Amino acid sequence: MNRPTARPACGAGTPTAPCTSTTRSAAARASATQIYNNTFYLSRPVDVINNANGSTGDNAAFRNNVFHVATTQAAYLNAGTLTFDANVFHGNHPAGEPADARKVTADPLLTAPGTATSRTDVDGYRLRTGSPALANGVVMTSSATRDYFGNPVPAGCAPDRGAHQLSTTCTPAQGPVNGVHRISAGTQAIDVPANSTTQGTQLTVWPWHGGQNQKWTVTAHSDGTYELRNVNSGLCADIRDNSRSSGAAVIQWPCSGASNQRWIATAKDGGGYTLAAQSSGLLLTAASTADGAPLTQRPATSGAVQTWTFTKVS
Repeated sequence: MNRPTARPACGAGTPTAPCTSTTRSAAARASATQIYNNTFYLSRPVDVINNANGSTGDNAAFRNNVFHVATTQAAYLNAGTLTFDANVFHGNHPAGEPADARKVTADPLLTAPGTATSRTDVDGYRLRTGSPALANGVVMTSSATRDYFGNPVPAGCAPDRGAHQLSTTCTPAQGPVNGVHRISAGTQAIDVPANSTTQGTQLTVWPWHGGQNQKWTVTAHSDGTYELRNVNSGLCADIRDNSRSSGAAVIQWPCSGASNQRWIATAKDGGGYTLAAQSSGLLLTAASTADGAPLTQRPATSGAVQTWTFTKVS
């Protein structure tokens, strides 16, 4: 079951058709598909996700879903190459269960899972008060305005996970979680060229290869801004010379906590963020999607490379 309008449907564990979510086509891959705010109840042998065609996180992303696996005969096939963020994985944990930086494994407190007899008899999949799935999902800015049951979904607020929106008050959207991350736009990750440890080196984008020069320790400050510290060099992402000018280079520099090293993360559609320098209000921007494209700060511009995804790697 799912929230209507731009939210893909799935059966809610009916006796005749247990729910599955599959990506099976070997001939074609989806592009930028968002699969979010569904409740999946699985009680019979099933591939929860079967990514047979080798799609990646650029092809499909699962966010704010509840996966309640009530069978020991389930599996996730090649799901690890897809994107997962802010999902609930409860019950059995089959082989191949994907990583998720905001994963919840506690009981989501569905009212009566496994009791649905049709698409119109799904009250058992409502969340209950005290659920760990409340008000901690990722904001989907093109989301439906109502959930599966017709309840309003507060715009711009952290939604409940799953198909039921129980929360009625607005909880501010979550920013990136603390930890070591890949920070990327599509397949291009923020990179310190040539593993440099030199102060003042301008940052670039480069295809992700997992090197320490592409890993960033993300730490939230008490004011809600973020420090981005490179794992290899120990230096921080910084606006050169504390410039307020569009086009100023983004470099690595000794971490000081200054405002030109503090980044404001604003949620974008699908779970990515823009990153604005606190000092200037301008956005972290890649010159292009080409390998080695330099990073600068610039105003928000349609079509520019300014949306960044945080993927926790440790």
